[in-house]
Amino acid sequence: MDKDTISYSEMSTWALCRQKWNYSYGMRLSPKRRARAPAIGTCGHIALGAHLQGEDWEKAVDEWLVSYISETDLFDEEIEESLEIGDLIKSIIPRYLKHFNDQWTPVMVEDRFEIGLSGTATRFMGYMDAVVKATDGKLWLLEHKFPKRFKSDNDIELNAQLGMYAHACRRRNL
Repeated sequence: MDKDTISYSEMSTWALCRQKWNYSYGMRLSPKRRARAPAIGTCGHIALGAHLQGEDWEKAVDEWLVSYISETDLFDEEIEESLEIGDLIKSIIPRYLKHFNDQWTPVMVEDRFEIGLSGTATRFMGYMDAVVKATDGKLWLLEHKFPKRFKSDNDIELNAQLGMYAHACRRRNL
């Protein structure tokens, strides 16, 4: 892992399985088709990012679907699965927006950052889903997750990625 920048995904892959890290980051190999779970997260992030930027989130989902489906030659079943992902996100986002509507104002959305790691030349890099200002004037870091099942409050509080992103916010004086 001798390089200029590292992401949380890369660090967690390294910690989980060095061979997987080698395939993904060392050799830059990727599966022909993305797994369903990451595709759901990607589509959901695109929808929420578009909404927070004042854009039409449904149009963003549709554009993502066209791009996703056209990336590779997919079997009919895979195309159907991709369309189901779009439908799933289109069923989730309205409930999300109804629950959180008007609770905050976006300050930055899908913001790429890099911060130095003490004692190394390596920089930690990531993408903050959003930093928002609540009605009380406080800033909050939003990190959207689309899990198969919900995590406990303790799991969320101890999530290393959220802690590192919060540290990045402090380092950037947010």
